[in-house]
Amino acid sequence: MPPIRSVLHFNTLANGGAAYAARKIHDSLVVSGVDSRYCYVDGSVNNPTYQKLRFRARAGVLGKVWHGIVRRFRQRIGAPRPGFLEPFGWSTIPGLTIDLDLSDCRSIVHLHWIVGLLDYGEFFRNLPIATPVVWTLHDMNPLTGGCHYAWECNGFIGRCTQCPQLARIGRRSMARTSQMLRRRTLADRNLHIVADSHWLEAEAKKSWILESALSFRTIHYGVDLEAFQPRKPLATRRRLGIDDAATVIAFGTDRLDNKRKGFLELCAALARLSEKENLELLTFGELGNALGPEGVKWQHLGVISSTEELSTLYSAADIYVMASLQEAFGQTAQEALACATPVVAFDVGGISDMVRPNQTGLLARVSDVDHLAQHISDLVLHPTTSKRLGQNGRDLMERQFSLSKQADSYLNLYTEISNNHAPQSA
Repeated sequence: MPPIRSVLHFNTLANGGAAYAARKIHDSLVVSGVDSRYCYVDGSVNNPTYQKLRFRARAGVLGKVWHGIVRRFRQRIGAPRPGFLEPFGWSTIPGLTIDLDLSDCRSIVHLHWIVGLLDYGEFFRNLPIATPVVWTLHDMNPLTGGCHYAWECNGFIGRCTQCPQLARIGRRSMARTSQMLRRRTLADRNLHIVADSHWLEAEAKKSWILESALSFRTIHYGVDLEAFQPRKPLATRRRLGIDDAATVIAFGTDRLDNKRKGFLELCAALARLSEKENLELLTFGELGNALGPEGVKWQHLGVISSTEELSTLYSAADIYVMASLQEAFGQTAQEALACATPVVAFDVGGISDMVRPNQTGLLARVSDVDHLAQHISDLVLHPTTSKRLGQNGRDLMERQFSLSKQADSYLNLYTEISNNHAPQSA
């Protein structure tokens, strides 16, 4: 078997949910002996296998001025509107380009979350047509005209028109223009799509943009089973002033006021519980404008970056709730299961790949607050069942979601695409 060529990963950020997932992939490959490099533009990592990229203006001062004008215009029409949650993800970066020459690239190019990093036209125009491109999907953005989650809209399957996530001034044409550009630049490429869940793989296969992709598959995120493991919760509970007899519910996300993450639904569910006097809610992430549940004791712990602290928090909880209304995978649920904490979640996206009803947790109907409350109540009232589900979750993570399994899956993919003949340009 020929050696696997080097791998260049591209992700806009050094930190954040998608960045964390992409970095785990990169780091596990480095551990496996692969010549892997992680390229980003925002953040900082003190590691020689990481490369911070710079932007340069394509037309000097005029390029910078043009970029500023377009950026302000896009902020007006692509900022989150009431009822929508993430800003639109554009396909171009007018006036700027990354300062990296790929015209003679001999590496496998591995794309991740690239909004604000790569200009589709500029990047693929400079990349040799035969270069293998692996694209790991962390949300729906690469397969849509620009939204990160399509919700009830199916425009990405055929034509993006009258985009509901753009302001009226850009609704008719902006998403459609972006969609056509993406399809055109990806056509005839040696492109291989990897989804983080079976749900996202199925959605990607429907995409008009990705019709020319040569392969689709699911490779689940791996979890660090050493960092995330069951720990003794008593010391943590006492440090936080939690009564030994209390039932602890945990919830975490990037921002608690991100509507897609469902903190409002969780609060409404907890308020419905008859057992709420003995409950304590622990949350982590940026608070934003979030308000806590009525009648339930609540501690917000802020942003937690230490995996050891997160592992201790998950272990101190009796139940972890993932109330996301749409989610490609759900890394916090995975981490909780690795710590032997059962998960109650809405049955959306790829969450069911790991939260398996009556095996590792319970799944409620999407947006059904009463159903979510019932499932939380079931585990509160039956702690023996709760512990069994949690231990099953740890066992599942060990069998199917280890970092080494993730690395092996990507190594197999790289070997496969390196041995195959690349498509020829028309």
